[in-house]
Amino acid sequence: MATRLLENLRKRIILVILGIITSYFGIIPLGIFYHMLVPSSLPDPLSSYFFFNSMRIGIMVLFLYFALVYVKPSLVPKQEKYKKLVLLVISVIVILVILLPSGYVIPQLEQGGCTTKSGNYNDDGDFRGSSSQGVTTESECIDNCIFSGKFNTREEKFCEFHGMFGKTHWMRTPGDFDTPVFGEIIKRKLDF
Repeated sequence: MATRLLENLRKRIILVILGIITSYFGIIPLGIFYHMLVPSSLPDPLSSYFFFNSMRIGIMVLFLYFALVYVKPSLVPKQEKYKKLVLLVISVIVILVILLPSGYVIPQLEQGGCTTKSGNYNDDGDFRGSSSQGVTTESECIDNCIFSGKFNTREEKFCEFHGMFGKTHWMRTPGDFDTPVFGEIIKRKLDF
């Protein structure tokens, strides 16, 4: 009996380890497939972030399901109320993974696409320069914007933040964060 329990435990541990490895390396072929579906050369960082995080979490949940339920004897009792409890726990995890970065539950954790542009406008009115983009929290985007304004002051700088689900959207220059009114609003908004 003890040998069988150790064998089941070994199988469960192997499945969890495989789930962790697959959640990190298995998304590489999914990423190739994703970039085949998205025709632009630079996909939206927010949609990429959502795609890869949801795939990573989905893979982990699948392997955890196999480790807890598929390996016999199942660790989830056969009674209906326990199966509903497992389904509820999985649903809560998925909902929190979506809600926490949205900023609706905790505003300080809101994540979104942050774009920082540096350059000048030419005679035709077109902006020429460089830009960087990524997925960060709003406070990190503000810090990046202020930091970018400290270098090469001959170029114009613009920072833009698109919050998830359209909750927050702004476009500012690094100098906008130096104004007392705007600085006080940001301080109140980001204050823990």
